[in-house]
Amino acid sequence: SSDLRETLRWKIGHAGLDRLLQNARWSRLSNFLDVPTDCPQRDERLGWTGDAQVFADTACMQADCRAFYRKYMRDLREDQVRYYAGDLPMFSPSLRGEAGVGGAVWADVGVILPWSVYMHYGDLDLLRETYPLMRDYTEKRIEKDRALGNTHIRFDEFSFGDWLALDGIARKSVFGGTEETYIQGVYYLQALELTEVLLNQIHRAYRRFSLESRRVEHWTGLIEEIQRLLKGWRKADKERYKDING
Repeated sequence: SSDLRETLRWKIGHAGLDRLLQNARWSRLSNFLDVPTDCPQRDERLGWTGDAQVFADTACMQADCRAFYRKYMRDLREDQVRYYAGDLPMFSPSLRGEAGVGGAVWADVGVILPWSVYMHYGDLDLLRETYPLMRDYTEKRIEKDRALGNTHIRFDEFSFGDWLALDGIARKSVFGGTEETYIQGVYYLQALELTEVLLNQIHRAYRRFSLESRRVEHWTGLIEEIQRLLKGWRKADKERYKDING
């Protein structure tokens, strides 16, 4: 495992909770070897981006992961620039572009991971270094959205969706019951919001980022549009639930 200084200690008088925390710790120790893999028992051992962003908060509470994630975000940036024209792969390193585009949740590692690392460590220099990763990914989403008529929820690409959820249409389905377009809309909105928030943090510390601030001014209206759309979707979902369940 990569040598990370552990920062979390606990003492709990409950065997089940103690085992849960131990399992989370061993998940990190077993999977953090240069890149964050999803499981150590298979030959595959790839840096799946969805798993990386989901576990980031837990990892940062357990140990000082700044150097580890800094290196991984550089891997992501290398893939983004060299092979994916602003987008991000489903695993990174991508084996020289062999990985498919990650789609919602997985490719959103480009925004969620920098956000998680900044929230835990407050490292503005690292945030500034990773800002191009966030900006280019978010602008790629905007570009795709425009190309498909600004629906804000439909992206012509593969997505794992609600992967391995237990409410799929069939017992053995690997896809959950949450509609893929809704997931894409939610994560698109989140990418815009987080990138805008973190850019404001950078701008306050480094005034020369003022040009970047003007570059994303048009995002405000887009964010509001998507918020209204998703709010309407949630209301319709509640009505459908009432119709089905009474």
